[in-house]
Amino acid sequence: MNGNRTVRIIKRGQKQDSTAQTACSEQKSKPAVESYRNIKMTVSAWVRERRERLAEETRSFNSLFQQA
Repeated sequence: MNGNRTVRIIKRGQKQDSTAQTACSEQKSKPAVESYRNIKMTVSAWVRERRERLAEETRSFNSLFQQA
């Protein structure tokens, strides 16, 4: 690939203003940490749920094969 590329998502009705985004991002440093925590907790919950489902499926299939 040709190096790292930055992808920008611009929603309809919003203007692309890099100076406003820079000023806004500097003011939101604390909420960014909170957002990181929320994302981390959410992804951790998804991983935990997936592992639980996988274990449940394994138990179910094992019991089905033992009955047969």
